[in-house]
Amino acid sequence: MKEFVCWSQAGVGEVINTEAEAVLPAVFKAVHTASALKVAGPIGTQFQDLRPENYTSLSQEALLAEFLQPDAAYRRMAVFGRSGSGKSHLIHWLKLQLPSTPERLVVVVPKAGTSLKAILEMLVRELPPEKQTPFREALSRTGESVATRRGQKERLLNEIAYALGELTPAVDAQDLDLERELIKVLPYLFQDIHFREKHFYQEGNIIAELVDHVFAAPSAYRPAEQRRNFSLDDLPVDPLDFKESAVQAQNALRFLYAIPEAPQIAVRLVNDCLDTAIGRTLSFTGDRLVGLMDDLRRHLFAEHRELVLLIEDFARVQGLDRALLQAMIVQSDETNQLCKLRWAIGVTTGFFEQVVDTVYTRVTHFVNMDRSAGRRTGEMMDASSLADFTGPYLNAARLGVPKLTRWDSGGSAEAAPNACAGCPEKEVCHPTFGVTAQGYGLYPFTTRALWLMANRADDQVEDAFNPRTLQSGVLLPVLDDAAPALATGQFPPKSLLDKLGGNRSLDASARQELRRLVGGEEGRVGALLELWDGSGHLVNLPTPLRDAFGAPTIPDAVAASEDDIADRKVAPDGPVIVPKVDQRTREEKELEPWAKGDTLDRAADKLRPLLFDAIAESIDWDDLGLEKTRFCGTEDARPFRRRSITFTRQGTRSAPSLVMLEIPGASASQADFDRVAIAMGGLLRAEREGHWDFAGGSEALASYLQCLTQWRREVVGTLFRLCAPSEGWDHSAAAAELLAIGSVINGRLKADADQVADVASIFASEWPAEVNAISPEMRRVYEGLAARQADLRTLLRSMTSGSKGGVVGTLVDPSATLAALRRLRANSWRLSQVPPDGLEFDLFKRCADLYKRTASAIEAAAPAEVGVRLAWLDEMEAAFGVGTKRATIISELRAIRTAFSDAGMAGASAKRLDESLDALQSTQFDDSITAAKSLRRDGEALAMLPTFARARSAAVNNGRAVVDAATTFLDAVQSRLSEEAARQAVKVQTVQGDIAAIEAALMKIGENLDGAEVADVA
Repeated sequence: MKEFVCWSQAGVGEVINTEAEAVLPAVFKAVHTASALKVAGPIGTQFQDLRPENYTSLSQEALLAEFLQPDAAYRRMAVFGRSGSGKSHLIHWLKLQLPSTPERLVVVVPKAGTSLKAILEMLVRELPPEKQTPFREALSRTGESVATRRGQKERLLNEIAYALGELTPAVDAQDLDLERELIKVLPYLFQDIHFREKHFYQEGNIIAELVDHVFAAPSAYRPAEQRRNFSLDDLPVDPLDFKESAVQAQNALRFLYAIPEAPQIAVRLVNDCLDTAIGRTLSFTGDRLVGLMDDLRRHLFAEHRELVLLIEDFARVQGLDRALLQAMIVQSDETNQLCKLRWAIGVTTGFFEQVVDTVYTRVTHFVNMDRSAGRRTGEMMDASSLADFTGPYLNAARLGVPKLTRWDSGGSAEAAPNACAGCPEKEVCHPTFGVTAQGYGLYPFTTRALWLMANRADDQVEDAFNPRTLQSGVLLPVLDDAAPALATGQFPPKSLLDKLGGNRSLDASARQELRRLVGGEEGRVGALLELWDGSGHLVNLPTPLRDAFGAPTIPDAVAASEDDIADRKVAPDGPVIVPKVDQRTREEKELEPWAKGDTLDRAADKLRPLLFDAIAESIDWDDLGLEKTRFCGTEDARPFRRRSITFTRQGTRSAPSLVMLEIPGASASQADFDRVAIAMGGLLRAEREGHWDFAGGSEALASYLQCLTQWRREVVGTLFRLCAPSEGWDHSAAAAELLAIGSVINGRLKADADQVADVASIFASEWPAEVNAISPEMRRVYEGLAARQADLRTLLRSMTSGSKGGVVGTLVDPSATLAALRRLRANSWRLSQVPPDGLEFDLFKRCADLYKRTASAIEAAAPAEVGVRLAWLDEMEAAFGVGTKRATIISELRAIRTAFSDAGMAGASAKRLDESLDALQSTQFDDSITAAKSLRRDGEALAMLPTFARARSAAVNNGRAVVDAATTFLDAVQSRLSEEAARQAVKVQTVQGDIAAIEAALMKIGENLDGAEVADVA
């Protein structure tokens, strides 16, 4: 029976439909299973008082008989359970058993395919024509305003706003003032045109759902199992809304933003007014619905008929549900002349607790579908019952809708025909895959496979079996999605296992071994072992089963136990398997579930430091050319640190780092997870025991070393990308250039290239505080570089240092530095790199920011420095003459000072002149003059940067000091001469002679200076 598909894939969806009311009657009858129902009457005063022991088992037929008991004044049945538990199925079954008769009107409110307005119209139609008019007029009052979907939304929003404004704060409100203020401002959110256009008029939100609930066309299929309520996500709260919304709406937003508890209170207030808003949107209030029900029951009373109301899900009448309940619990009698009313409603448990609790004691039958569906006997669902429940679905799928329709049209009370009858594969199929109590074959399932898959689809299958989950989570994926794989010998596909939770029973070691044994068939064979066996062992399932699926044999694997259901207790060769005590730590135990899809919690914290140390030590930092201590460490500032290591699906949030290593990675395959789980499990155990010499240790160590190589490669690659030059930018070259600029300004780096001297100057440990720069602009450039020289040197050394074991040493690799200096010299000392934006490593970011500031500042500082130096040169030449040497200046001025001293004309200013000349004597004045003259040549100011270091600032200051002191001295002498001439008029001739001598002396000085200039020019 290889590649055998005994059903039509095209018809599977029609047979296995998760919505009972949408299933064709023939299909419904064919798949229906008469389960034993758990039924109870009211116990205590509230729903929570019901306990499991209060329920008794009742067949569906017995429940129907009790529901129709003739002498009962009323019957009120609440069918509750989780979504998909079979509530609608049971009420749909009641509907099929209860046609309308002359004695009984049956009104069914379906779960889907209708609207609240359509439900009301359906009830109105049951009235005599003359009684229908006021109700039809009420429903038509909405008029043209709701003719369009936008109009429907607008009407509902208006009614929500009005209803909100009519609320009063709850008596027991925790914050009465806040609730009062919210009632005032919340209506503006729903009335504001900005919020309507941006939020409420859009599709896919709560307003759209409520409009569908009220107005949707009857042909639309929109199941309703929960009351539609606002949640926090439905409140339009966006900071951008402030500037766009009206002032009143802004006030509402301020409350929702500023007060933490305000949003939750706002949601409750909106939900409190929804029923009122829905009723008004329809122009049909709760009171009017009560009147409609009373009129209908009086009409039926007059016709001597009873009313049976079946509501597949009570959430379908949200907005009018409380009013409908009020009308439904009114008992008939001769006084009110209301007909007898029997009703059954489907409700989810949560909805029941919220709404129906007010009529709890008046309900006659509570049917718990969570404890009923699929069970034939006992309190718990078991594998046998599950197989019997599934059998009719498999049979119906094999028969197909056309055969089922023909069977149903004959009106036969017999069960649907068995599709397995007469099948040529039956003799092999049934013994291999199993058969249900009704005789339906389970192919392609087995009883065990069904049980395993159902538990994967819903872990509550034993306590609260959910038929919908079985249909959508197991039957459709196998019979529909995987049918092509079965037909082509590729069944079961790996995708089926993925849909059902992935690997659970086979541990990482078993999966790795399976890959080795079956190669490319690992996914399919793994799915077979997980879903049809589940023992967690590498076993060969029965040959007919493997042949049917075209599955390969696993070399050297044992045969599977023939016990299809029970857990394996006995090994295939007979001896009892003695369970081993699991001595693994909690962290080690986490790894296997993590590899299968769970999160990693405590193990992550234990593994992170171990893996960090191992990866850091495995990196050849010398070959990488990076200083380990700068790029790797436990401190937050390091690019690669402990928190750099994260784990896919880890329980805690990861801290961002410049170098991130995710193990095994978001795109990792199952094989990757398995290998990593084995490796890390071995690492934890080796850390605990101090060695790898344990069972499976060699395999674990091999996986660990393989993983370590990959992790190291990823970290090194990220470090390379972090440090690698980008277009127009190189971190180490930039640092070298900045250090070079500072070294040129302070004179350590000369204009002419000397490789040894250049490298020495770049890595010089200290820079002088004072430099020969004169202009404030150039001094600021230097001060900025000097303040960051340690950072720059650290960056350059960490990326170019000769090291041992990644630890910085005394040697550096000069090649990158010298290359940067050659480019800088060739570019006339201009910083031409372009620092990139968005650098995250602080060491790189500080360098880039300094580079950007320095490149801009030095372009202005160089011309400023040139200007200051040329101005000084002009001063010196004006004072001493062009080309005058320091020695001449000193000797001539000392001669003048001596002459006047001998004449008794030197005063206190003579001392100042002596001091300034002494200072000039120790200054390289002539070199400074020469350097300043060189700046007069045409060219860029920045290209002359090395020249600035030659012109000593002391020469500038001392030259100016001599000019000031000489001027002061001569002015004082001139003053004294004038005074002496006035006092000693009788010695005029003598004085005049002295003056003449002085003038002659001054002339001689001038002549000497001129002669010195001529000699200098020669």
